[in-house]
Formats: sequence, C-alpha cells, structure tokens
Amino acid sequence: MAEVTFDHPCNQTMLWSKTDELVHQYTAKDEDKKDCFTLEDTLLGYILNDQRWCGKEGSKETFTAGCPGLDDCANGAVRSFWDRASAAFAEYACRAVTVMLNGSEEKPFYPNSTFARVEIKRLKYPKVTKLDVILVTGNNNVSNCATDNLKIDLQNALGSKIGYSCTEVSESRVTECSSSSSSTNVGCGACLLKSSE
Repeated sequence: MAEVTFDHPCNQTMLWSKTDELVHQYTAKDEDKKDCFTLEDTLLGYILNDQRWCGKEGSKETFTAGCPGLDDCANGAVRSFWDRASAAFAEYACRAVTVMLNGSEEKPFYPNSTFARVEIKRLKYPKVTKLDVILVTGNNNVSNCATDNLKIDLQNALGSKIGYSCTEVSESRVTECSSSSSSTNVGCGACLLKSSE
C-alpha cells in the first residue's frame, strides 16, 4: 500500500456498494473527461481487480486456483487485501465524497458491505466535509432516499459533523452521464447530481 499511492484528486473519490457494473461504466470515461475514481480505477485496484490468491496450510506457495471467493472467507488473503485497500482509499478521500448505492436493495447501506464495514468509518471530519449518496433507481426499486436505512443507519455511521445529501438517479441517467463530456473540475458525479434536461 505504501509503495503504490493514490494520485487522483482526493475530492473525486467514488465509493460504491452493490452497483459494480454501473459505477464502473460511469467511471470508465477517457482520462480528460473523468470526474470520479473508484478504487478499481487506481493502479493498485486495477492490477488486482478480479484476481484470487491464497495459501495452503503447510505450504509456502501462493496459489491462484482452488481459492475461496471474496465472500466465502472472511479472513482470507483476498478479503484482507481489499479491506485494507478500501480503508486506505477512503482515508485518502477529501471534501465532498460520493457513494453510489443500489435502490433495488431493501438496505442500500448494507451492513456487511465493504462500504459499511470499512470505508464509512474512515471518512473523518474535517478532511471530509460531505457525503453525496447517489441512489440508483430502476424497475425493481424498493428503497428511496427517505428510507430509514439511509436516513438513520447511514447517517449515524457517518457522524454528525459530515454533511449528507441523497439523490435518486435512474439507471438510464447513469448511462447517459457515462458518455457525458462534463468537465473534470466540477466535482465527482456532477452530471448525476443535476437534473436531466
């Protein structure tokens, strides 16, 4: 972690939970149009994304086959790596931080997610002043910005000193903004946070 530092603008940090495909579609813009960066957009995250590795008792070898999945082993090497990388990424974030959550989940602020277990605990005032929640809505919506899971659970975990906003954004708007040529100096998710015309 110390050798491969983050170098994106710290106020363009995009966290996410249960929106993997959509958030990476949004952040896959050309570098000159990029306004948000996920952990997987950084060198460290890019290189190790979707990789699996493990050790076996009695062996000094590192294996890449026959390893448990990320969610199968709470204390496994892969989960430990991503938890530590996610913690460092959240600690790097500054000013207004954005998180993309899934409105089709009963609990968009899912308690066992990396965002809830690791990242939100690393967002500290005064370095971080606001959390902008982008709640992605679609045909199977069961949550909105007024749900207790966001209004109470997430805001309690965040703490009272950090500002909070929540914007419901349709999947189609995320797709539309993914091809947008918005300026990189307007802040993370600016296209998503303004109303579509």
